[in-house]
Amino acid sequence: MSVLHSNSVAGQKVMSSKRLNAIAEKLAADIETARLLPERKLSIQGLAKWLRTTPEAIESIIPVFLESKLLIQFEDKFIVPPIDHTGLIPRLDERLPLEQRLAHNAALNASSDDVTAMQTLTALMKRCALIGDIDGYMLADRQLEVILGTASKLSEESERLKQIKREFRRAWLACNRLRDLGEPAGLRHALVESIATRNAEAATEAVAKFIEYLRRSL
Repeated sequence: MSVLHSNSVAGQKVMSSKRLNAIAEKLAADIETARLLPERKLSIQGLAKWLRTTPEAIESIIPVFLESKLLIQFEDKFIVPPIDHTGLIPRLDERLPLEQRLAHNAALNASSDDVTAMQTLTALMKRCALIGDIDGYMLADRQLEVILGTASKLSEESERLKQIKREFRRAWLACNRLRDLGEPAGLRHALVESIATRNAEAATEAVAKFIEYLRRSL
């Protein structure tokens, strides 16, 4: 997650944009993976303590989180948004064709480097599934999402899908943190292998099977 930071006040040390971006990425990951549970309330100081940084750094990145609705402000606190379970299942109907289009295009357009990277990530996801490393699994899943978006050459659709998937990821992890990861890892592996063999039809079918898995697990 990219963040901008303002010029420093005279005499104050400015934290680099690279460091601010790293802090923002950590906060986004903690929200998406439900380490920060839905409806948790935190102050600027509480967020700084959680992320082991300064209140000034939190103040620099907080506008991005409010704009993207990853956090909600209430008086002097910031709330991790609640999960709208009733709205999730209908949104699968929105997610399915969008994700299928990206998978179809990735099968046609992915470079050999893209394919190799995706295969490495799905192999990592399967290893994480075997040992129950859910944080490692979800990190690889988010990286796979980025590469799939790039490979599809559909930047606008990729960003829309990213926003939709974020809420599903939060809900899934809040409800299924101890769930067996073998099935979703296998489904993601099937998607990537379809892309690797340039089989766009199989790629769209792999997405459909994954969406059906989500319907059953949410």
